[in-house]
Amino acid sequence: MEPPMSTPSRENREKQDCDDAASSKKLLTLLSFDQEASRMFQRFMSPSRGSLSAGFDNIIKLDLPSCNLCETDLPDTLPGALPNLERIFFFKNNFKVYPGVLGRCVKLKMVSFKSNQIHTIEEAGMVEQLEWLILTDNKLEQLPDSIGECVNMRKLMLSGNALTYLPQTMKKLDKLELIRLACNNLTSPPMVVLRLPNLKWIALGSNPFTDSVVPPKVPQPLEIESSELEIGKILGSGASGTTVGAKWNGKSVAVKQYKGSITSDGSPSHELAVNLCVGMLDCPSLVKVEGVCSGDLVMGLLSGYSTIGDPPNFDTCTRDVYDGGRKVGADQAERMVNEVGECMRILHEKGISHGDLYGHNILVKKGLGLGEDEVCYVSDFGAAFFYDKEKEWGRLVEKIELRAFQVFVEEIKNITEVRERDYYDRMIVEYMEDYAKSLGEVAENGGGFDSVSPRLYSAKTDMFRSWPRLVRICVGYLTAVLFTLSFLSIPLLAVFLLPSCWSSFESRMISTFFLLAYTASMASKTREWPAFRDIGQLWYEVFNFRFTTSPRDLRKKVKKGQEEDSHFVMAMHPHGIVPLHAVLWSAFCNQFMTDYVTGDSLYGFGAAADVVGHVPFLRNIMGWLSAGSATFDVLKRGLTRGDVECVNRNEGRRPKHLFLLPGGVAEVFESTVGKHAVIFKNRRGLIRLSLECSCQVMPCYVFGGTDFFHNAISGDTWAAKQARKIKMGLTFFWGYAGMPFLPFMPDVTICVGDKVDCTGWDGSDEMIERKHKEYLDNLVGLFAKYQKVAGYEGGKLEVK
Repeated sequence: MEPPMSTPSRENREKQDCDDAASSKKLLTLLSFDQEASRMFQRFMSPSRGSLSAGFDNIIKLDLPSCNLCETDLPDTLPGALPNLERIFFFKNNFKVYPGVLGRCVKLKMVSFKSNQIHTIEEAGMVEQLEWLILTDNKLEQLPDSIGECVNMRKLMLSGNALTYLPQTMKKLDKLELIRLACNNLTSPPMVVLRLPNLKWIALGSNPFTDSVVPPKVPQPLEIESSELEIGKILGSGASGTTVGAKWNGKSVAVKQYKGSITSDGSPSHELAVNLCVGMLDCPSLVKVEGVCSGDLVMGLLSGYSTIGDPPNFDTCTRDVYDGGRKVGADQAERMVNEVGECMRILHEKGISHGDLYGHNILVKKGLGLGEDEVCYVSDFGAAFFYDKEKEWGRLVEKIELRAFQVFVEEIKNITEVRERDYYDRMIVEYMEDYAKSLGEVAENGGGFDSVSPRLYSAKTDMFRSWPRLVRICVGYLTAVLFTLSFLSIPLLAVFLLPSCWSSFESRMISTFFLLAYTASMASKTREWPAFRDIGQLWYEVFNFRFTTSPRDLRKKVKKGQEEDSHFVMAMHPHGIVPLHAVLWSAFCNQFMTDYVTGDSLYGFGAAADVVGHVPFLRNIMGWLSAGSATFDVLKRGLTRGDVECVNRNEGRRPKHLFLLPGGVAEVFESTVGKHAVIFKNRRGLIRLSLECSCQVMPCYVFGGTDFFHNAISGDTWAAKQARKIKMGLTFFWGYAGMPFLPFMPDVTICVGDKVDCTGWDGSDEMIERKHKEYLDNLVGLFAKYQKVAGYEGGKLEVK
């Protein structure tokens, strides 16, 4: 006989009904505080039973600010009643314990208990699906070990607590990208999170271990009396304070009035301390601090600026939001990336971490336009802090911020407008792709901004962009061979005249044809041919041509010099045996030195040894490239008056800038594959010329310039000395298959140095020596700076 089945007693049923009613009441109370939920589901309430008559499957968010709620107000039935709940906010309530019931909400991704009184977190509340947790401004002294179970956590806000350490289980938070730990009681760096592989944004200010870091030494700000300020209208307001406009000494300024509440990033007082330091640094992308007035920050006023992006939303979590239609020109994108990168390098050089490097903290002119003399600004230092560059934790901080900058570069690349078939736009986008990739590699290897190699621009053709790439390469190499053959025209003449001794009519005709061609070449006047320089664009891919200076920056410098009636001398080393890199440079200059508004060319003129004028075909090619005589007087007339015969014959064009290879014949005999040597130590002619003509000299070094051919006669051999005496580079060289006309195809990188100002000569030899040393130091520095990224790590530059 089976035992009778047990049935719930009347008391149990009544108790269960009471519990259900209580849970329903708690849930209804919660929903009533959320305006949207209350409005949507009021019709589903059954007043007679005080319970619910329908499910709440459509509720994905509850926003319950300042409702005087505590942990006992959350019903145990919450997970079942709201099965699709994803986000819940309890701002400024009375919670003292983080309730474990939230851990049973299987779709809950975001939880906020900002500004409560939480001192304990129930272990059950920390679960895998959490992505965004806000516990700012509470009373936590420790975190549970179960926080390591939140393996999908991306954003963790813990500023304004009393944490003294972090549990080691947090090393499992591999997806964590942003953490705020400011204003706690951390006595040592939180290495467990600093070593996380994907962390990009961190705030550590106002902790004992960061408070002990000595801030960098900067000039003290001016103390401004309140009576000197004429306060105007409010410009903006945030968690850390209010910014108002004001007048001071007749100019417009902005005054940041700080208030004492803790923000998600840290304390306003710490933000003020960082801003006082940052505002005194010599960086154009940082807003200048004018002074301090009774604890308020007086800064320069930025008029007409707005942020490039908007802060992350619920969906993007840690990524900025960019308007779908928002696009930025390639020129502006390049400037923003470079200027922000330089600003971060300067900050890290001083041991300052921004902590919140985002597009929504980068200010640009409204409409995303930047004038020639305008810059973008890095703003909002609420999460910034000082760190010790010499300690391991400081190096990890730099690595973390480098990742944030990588994200910024990628985001700017994604909103860069690439106009159809525009070579410059494509070049800049590829530059940013390469830049972002290198940033990731440096961060992966534990480096910071000081470890980032200089980036290179890859030249893009515009004249031949419609040609298939293989055709461009084949035709480009063929034209490089023909250019090389022009240097061999004299020995080739002997070869072609040899058949004149033969008896056949065909042999004599061949000889006669080439003799007439040589005669015509020597009889014709040299004249520049701008279209010929475009042929060098076919060589871009043959020699993987790259350069270090932004075309925009270079053109801006030269154009400014043109307007100010000043002159530039671009001096390129080494010469090489056959200077194919000079043709690459001429193509680059012709492509980027043209004013597309006026059509004027900023292209200058070149120089070649006088003997070139007696070499058939080569003399014509040099003329097409605007190269005249390299004698001192001719160059001086060209720089001061624009008197260059081959150039003047082109509709009277009068150039102002000089492009030359100052190493001349001497460097020919120092040129062979794998060797890096320049002949300039005892040469003063270029510096004297520049001083007499009041020029700006830009030294350039070409990696790959000596790798086109092997050289049989090099160094100080007898043959080399005799060739130098007659000022002719007579040597034997060979490339592919041992042929002297088949050049190798090395990667060519042209590095442009800082200008050496040779204006204002006082006539003294001492100034010549000083500028000569500055030139050589610049050249040596160029080689050291770019040799790794150019692919010549380990090479040694010889200066003779």
